[in-house]
Amino acid sequence: IMAKLRDEIIAFKAEKVDEKIKAAHLGTTSETFTSYASRFRIDYLPNLKREKDGKPIADKTKKDYERMIRNMIEPYSPFNSPINSINPQTIKKFLSRWVRVSPGYHNYMKALLSRIFKEAFDDGIVEYNPTKDIERKSVSKREVYPTDEQYCKIRTNLEEWVARICD
Repeated sequence: IMAKLRDEIIAFKAEKVDEKIKAAHLGTTSETFTSYASRFRIDYLPNLKREKDGKPIADKTKKDYERMIRNMIEPYSPFNSPINSINPQTIKKFLSRWVRVSPGYHNYMKALLSRIFKEAFDDGIVEYNPTKDIERKSVSKREVYPTDEQYCKIRTNLEEWVARICD
């Protein structure tokens, strides 16, 4: 009985020491969210896998994520703060520009931010994923569906990069 009690006390103390070390590490990291997102783009994105089945994400998604990180996340000045200081309010403010204009893009960007914070959590850099507290926006269904002929006409009048987005 005494040996079992002693082992439980040792395990409890070890857990407390581990929590203190983890808290000290989390509190002292000076890496900004911007720099971590850049590292994610370079180091993690090329080999990123889907969470549901472990298969690699599509090349189009990789290109979208890379573009979104480079053009939207990295230039956003509030993200140039320590990664541990980024909270749901900071994320909501960043995402707010797309809420009314494009709820689908809002959800896509939220998914990317969630993946970045998931990797940071897995790396032991953050304690929690602040995107978990943010709900997805509902996307209204399309009311008008163009015929194939109409779609082809529209597509031929677009610049190549815009036409590719439509596909």
